Amino acid sequence: MRTPMCFVGSALIFPLLALTIHSPASVSAAALTLDDSTVHTSHSPAEKNSSAQFSQAVKLAERGRTEEAFRIAKEAREFASPDRFVSVNYVNTLVTIADQKDQNHDVKILNEAIQEINQVKAAKVATGEQDPEVAYHTMVATGRLAETLMSRSEKVASSLMIEEGTIARKLKNNPMYPKESLASLSTPVFHQAVAYAIKDKPDEAFRCLDEAFELGFVDFAKVLEDEHLSGLGDQTRLKKVTREAEDAYISKVDVWSRQVLKEFKPFPFQLNVKGLNRGRLELEDFPGEVLVIDLWATWCPPCREALPHFVELADQFDGEGVQVIGVSMDNPEDPTSAREVVKEVKNEHELNFPIGLGDHSVTDQLPGKQLLPTTVFVDRSGSVRYIASGVQDIYRLSAIAKMLSEESEPISTQQVD
Repeated sequence: MRTPMCFVGSALIFPLLALTIHSPASVSAAALTLDDSTVHTSHSPAEKNSSAQFSQAVKLAERGRTEEAFRIAKEAREFASPDRFVSVNYVNTLVTIADQKDQNHDVKILNEAIQEINQVKAAKVATGEQDPEVAYHTMVATGRLAETLMSRSEKVASSLMIEEGTIARKLKNNPMYPKESLASLSTPVFHQAVAYAIKDKPDEAFRCLDEAFELGFVDFAKVLEDEHLSGLGDQTRLKKVTREAEDAYISKVDVWSRQVLKEFKPFPFQLNVKGLNRGRLELEDFPGEVLVIDLWATWCPPCREALPHFVELADQFDGEGVQVIGVSMDNPEDPTSAREVVKEVKNEHELNFPIGLGDHSVTDQLPGKQLLPTTVFVDRSGSVRYIASGVQDIYRLSAIAKMLSEESEPISTQQVD
């Protein structure tokens, strides 16, 4: 099990669909009312077809045919039942359909999703204590449903967020859950802290917040800006624990950055790709600068998640000898085919750094199988000094960039085997 990343030219591992918050509406279903339903683990050819039917339902919803989409999704679920992964896919499909903002049907659809989560919870197959994969996907689906419900019913959403965090905390102690992926549990535990704040249970909220920090939650600004956490009575305590967690993380990242740079074997690197606005984007365009190169793609959700970090990094080092560069790997075989969609994403995210259209000349220089997003740090001499796979927080990006920018002499390089 791995945290979300994308293979170059392939599909996303652990697909996480985009979230949209809608205007308020009532939810009639009771929050997390359990019944005696069970979910079994048997599989059949019919169950394998459910994924295609769910995809069809989503496409219909995108065309405004919400009622038909809901009917097809529900039929697919009933035909494929019982199956633990079908339940997760069904909930994700229902949330995606509801996200199309058809308020004539979304309450019914979301109530159906709540009932499905109730059944999974009652069956106790995704508690986090046994199969970590099904538990992980159930946790993610529960979080998506809670996010969509927040503007409609905080009571229902907070109950789901507590369930989401409970699964995460049990996965933390599950010996089958990979320890290198513990940070992926930090956001669900943070959501649990928010849920307890909504329920006016400050001690539980702070307990979960401390655990989220321990797991690797590092969006410290989000903690202080969250309207529910800021509603807790003891703001002095909130600021204190958040500041202490941030200081501790900065110290940890400083040690980490020195170690990884010391252990990494540098090698020469050349950048020469088509520019987004015609022309070429070349290494020689940035003499004497440290380059932070973000290899990403518009079809990769984690890549989009990471884009604000690079915007912040570009602002932070503006005029300081560090240049952020984005290289789209949407289609390495035909880079220019993605020009327009990359432009749309650049404008949407207000990217404040140069963008190139990457091809295999970029990835062929890097060792191993490439995942997206990947961040390549190049020093002033043109040597790769570190490669980071997956979404990197601003603290890690900044620490490596700062250390490279403060070096007085270039490091000797070698070719990668």
